[in-house]
Amino acid sequence: MVIDSLRDYWQSENFDQLTEVYAPDALLDIYVPEERMQFRGQGAIVEFWKEDFGRPRRFEFLHWVEHPTPWGCVIETSVLDGPTGEYYRWVNLLFVAEVRVTQHVVYCTGSWDSTEIERWEPDADLTARSLLTALAPSN
Repeated sequence: MVIDSLRDYWQSENFDQLTEVYAPDALLDIYVPEERMQFRGQGAIVEFWKEDFGRPRRFEFLHWVEHPTPWGCVIETSVLDGPTGEYYRWVNLLFVAEVRVTQHVVYCTGSWDSTEIERWEPDADLTARSLLTALAPSN
């Protein structure tokens, strides 16, 4: 399935292979705090992922949950950039037609440093602990 390939290529940093995932005229539509970006076509999309995910960053996927839908898939994910300690959470809406992604919408929190994590991910008064807090070493 195309979602399996997308996951494998992202996690292995094999960005050039993403041309197999996206339709030739696919749209990547990204929402981050205070900004929105769009990239159309395989080449532009692959270049974005290479630039955004490529070295020197060292993204480690902490969380990846797929929710198949009749039109494609919703993927919830979070990553940690090892060198900077920045944490990101995303929701990805992937619209698939004829085994290729035709539209990929990304809703991202932007980067969170340790101060922002404390502000936005407190354990107090929440029913379930956040993923990041649950993974943090206890004192």
